[in-house]
Amino acid sequence: RLLISRAIAGKPEILVLDDSSSALDYRTDAALRKALSVYDLSKTFSRPRAAFAGDEFQRAIDEAAAAGGGRVTVPAGRHLTRGLTLKSNVELHLEKGAVLEASSRESDYRRVKLPHSEGDWMAVVMALDAENVSVPGEGVIDGRGGDWPTPGRGSSEGLRPRGLFFSNCRNVKLEDFTLRDAACWGIVLKCCDGVTARRVKVDSQANSNNDGFDIEAKNVVIEDCDVDSGDDAYVLKSNDPSFTVENVVIRRSVARSSCNFFK
Repeated sequence: RLLISRAIAGKPEILVLDDSSSALDYRTDAALRKALSVYDLSKTFSRPRAAFAGDEFQRAIDEAAAAGGGRVTVPAGRHLTRGLTLKSNVELHLEKGAVLEASSRESDYRRVKLPHSEGDWMAVVMALDAENVSVPGEGVIDGRGGDWPTPGRGSSEGLRPRGLFFSNCRNVKLEDFTLRDAACWGIVLKCCDGVTARRVKVDSQANSNNDGFDIEAKNVVIEDCDVDSGDDAYVLKSNDPSFTVENVVIRRSVARSSCNFFK
């Protein structure tokens, strides 16, 4: 059973502009962080690798969001999961040694249709119309992209899940995790405002269209990241005519690309 240790009102993360470096950053008061609702599944959840952990994690995300925000901890070990939907004021924390292993069944994913998009959207982790969401920690998200058909075998971009997908979100923070072998694009930022990605590693060559970062967003800082992509490493998108892509900074980051380093 999952228990709420403490609930708070308001937003746990506040986006500020650091005038000294003109870089977006997150600052969280220590007392506020201590007061967050915390869900730690390491003691309350243990199943064999073949069982789905996704239902447990999604339930924890939903309960944390309903309580005003909190952290959902993915403990060390391998956890087979359905697609997860992250919600406002919730942190999905990947402990060192944790592996979220994506299902290879299309029916285990939420399919989303959005205007001005390249096909439908599925993802291992997605957030829609959310704010103050974060995915930190030294764990791994394994997309198991090699288990999905390639375009030459009856698949398309819309029929394969992305690694992480954020649409119309504000204040997104990604730190320290590894995304491995996405079935399609790696990390997608669509019509988002205020994104920081630090020390994130994308290692993805298991299928086709294995971009690293696809960026249709503004006020974005990507720094100290490492991308090894089977397609484009960093891509600026412009599908939505009502949204302006601006203020995108990529620094101190490296990439290997089978197509374009920057597109």
